[in-house]
Amino acid sequence: MDYRKVQLFLAAARLGNMTEAAASLDISQPALSKSIKSLEKTLGVRLLERGRFGVSVTPFGQALMQHGQVMEAEMRNAVGEIQAMRGAQRGHVLMGCGPTEATRLLPLALQALASRGNAAAAAALAMCASGIITPKLEENGFVTVNMGAPKFAPSEIPFIADTDSNTYLLAVGNQNITISVVSMGNPHAVQIVEDVDAAPVVALGSQIEVHPRFPERVNAGFMQIVDAHHIKLRVFERGSGETLACGTGACAAVVAGIQLGRLQSPVHVSARGGELQIVWLGNGSSVMMTGPTENVFTGTFIPKQ
Repeated sequence: MDYRKVQLFLAAARLGNMTEAAASLDISQPALSKSIKSLEKTLGVRLLERGRFGVSVTPFGQALMQHGQVMEAEMRNAVGEIQAMRGAQRGHVLMGCGPTEATRLLPLALQALASRGNAAAAAALAMCASGIITPKLEENGFVTVNMGAPKFAPSEIPFIADTDSNTYLLAVGNQNITISVVSMGNPHAVQIVEDVDAAPVVALGSQIEVHPRFPERVNAGFMQIVDAHHIKLRVFERGSGETLACGTGACAAVVAGIQLGRLQSPVHVSARGGELQIVWLGNGSSVMMTGPTENVFTGTFIPKQ
């Protein structure tokens, strides 16, 4: 797909007027119309409905807008990174850590370095057990992390199951609960609940964590769907209990919801410890997580002499 044609379509869709869009792009209106019609022909669908008073976006066009805006953001990031690298303002830092540390501590480290004038801290590579995680400090102070592509095969979780499925029944105590299993470098079992605040996160989560069908234990996520682009989430983390927020848990929940057709990217995740924005474009693509960072604790370690 021609990225330039997507850019032209986005301009027309946002302004709702072909004449204004052409003027903003410094091209002729016939050239703009021709480009959009070519894009529609390539996709085999109508993206815009033309009328006397402008254009309106079709459902197909809305889908392309959603993903096209992500493409625009990624292209801006790529251009900025290349320019920074050319000016020797950016570098790569390799760190060994687990996925939890990568999502919680690395963003704070990047902000601290950047606040001291170290522009190389704008991006870093973190090597963990699941591969490379790439945090990027945004201009608004938020941090975007490439969390890698999710995995669903039971053997990759690991999870004991006879077949691959989007959902599984899990016997816990005297009840069967429906879960989705996702690996974001660590295992997650996600269930949908009506009210996350009333959910028995500790009581049920502690049983799911050590369920025999999860040989390496599991993080138990409890997701309330507010709408297609917003969820509330609580997570009972393996080895830790319920935590205020879980980056990989947020990614796993959103991915599970999209797989089930209940969510659409991007998704806003509300946890008790803060807010996150998750973008996932489907199988084979990486999950992008964006959110603020806060210093929650400062201490001094004095080793024994």
